[in-house]
Amino acid sequence: MNSRTHLDPDALPPYPRLWARWTATAAASAAAGDQWGPRVLPRLAWFDNGSGGGSVLRVLPGGTAAWWGEVTAGDTPGAPAIPFGYWWQSGRWHLSEPLALAHRAPAIPRVWSTGETVDTVTGLLDDERRRATAAMLVYAAEAGSVTPALVAEVFGAPGLDPEAAAGQLTLGGLLTGPRRVPHDPRRTSPGADIDGLPADGVCEAGGLIPARR
Repeated sequence: MNSRTHLDPDALPPYPRLWARWTATAAASAAAGDQWGPRVLPRLAWFDNGSGGGSVLRVLPGGTAAWWGEVTAGDTPGAPAIPFGYWWQSGRWHLSEPLALAHRAPAIPRVWSTGETVDTVTGLLDDERRRATAAMLVYAAEAGSVTPALVAEVFGAPGLDPEAAAGQLTLGGLLTGPRRVPHDPRRTSPGADIDGLPADGVCEAGGLIPARR
């Protein structure tokens, strides 16, 4: 679930769209039980690529945001981690570290465009026939209004957990109206070990990403 796009600050989607796409992908990842997919909390989103890299996106006061990440310097065990960072200010992204563009891409979810996000959600649904439904979710997320009825439609298939998806959309601030997805108290949410992370702090991995390895 990482992007192969070669990036520069202006290639990143605007922060509000990035947050919406990240949250939609997190909802699909949680519903599919993907332990390595992105997740969100209020004011905090993270991604672990399962290969020693990942990133964290934090919402900051005054309409700003910061995005930290790290990638490994090589494929050998114990290879050093290389950090990088972006911050969102005055309507654009700024890059704080000179890490090569191609090296940053594996640490970031595939959310650079609406189409790429639809591809990612469709892959998590594991059914190419549901691409139109996945697109409805992404478009609704970008509009900031995902209804419980849409959650049930997108994630109501066997093998998916609509309650987990609704939880991520709620934490991301995109679910509108009362939640009508039935809650199963016996269900353990994917990634439950990190769902309790405080939104004001990130732990482990040098303060960059939550420990999920």
